[in-house]
Amino acid sequence: MIPDSLDNHKHQQNLLETRELVPKKSPPFQFLTLRKKLIFGYALVGTIPLAGAVVGLMVGSHYQKESTQTLTATYQEQKNLSHLQVLILQNRPTKELAPFVENPVAFRQVSDNFFARLSYLDNLVTRPLA
Repeated sequence: MIPDSLDNHKHQQNLLETRELVPKKSPPFQFLTLRKKLIFGYALVGTIPLAGAVVGLMVGSHYQKESTQTLTATYQEQKNLSHLQVLILQNRPTKELAPFVENPVAFRQVSDNFFARLSYLDNLVTRPLA
């Protein structure tokens, strides 16, 4: 029986030596003190929402800029359409031309002005939108 216990003892000694050769894996941040771990944790917890807020503000600013440009273009288009409506409503050929039917020179002048306005309106309507 003594040889068995000797073998067992040698076997245990071999295991201990092998364990010493393989380095133990230390848990992460084991080298930090508790105080530093707490500071790091609070810094991390404070940084995440701050980063989220900054990214959110950047995205919001981008979409606000985009919508402001769209709104400005819409106002400009509305202004152009209102101007066009006024120009169209000002053209009343019967009222403008009827008084000059008997005076050919004045009729020619008034009708030329009328057709010039119509040409201008046609250009406004048919031009491509910017």
